[in-house]
Amino acid sequence: EREGIRVTAEEAEAAVRALAKDSGQAYDELRKTVWENGVITAMQERMLAEKALERLYGEARKVMADKVQLRPFSEVAGK
Repeated sequence: EREGIRVTAEEAEAAVRALAKDSGQAYDELRKTVWENGVITAMQERMLAEKALERLYGEARKVMADKVQLRPFSEVAGK
């Protein structure tokens, strides 16, 4: 949260809906199970980790784009 990365209730609900759709289970039944058994916490933690990785990857791409000068292989092959 310190980095401003969080999972909203809407995102968590959307993940449960997607899981229900993908698994062919009834949404209401699956939602109840997910919340009662604490699975939602693991789902939110995974979503949080994915968001953090996406941010890190995005920052890494920016740094690489700013710092690295790519040249055609033919220019460096003879060296």
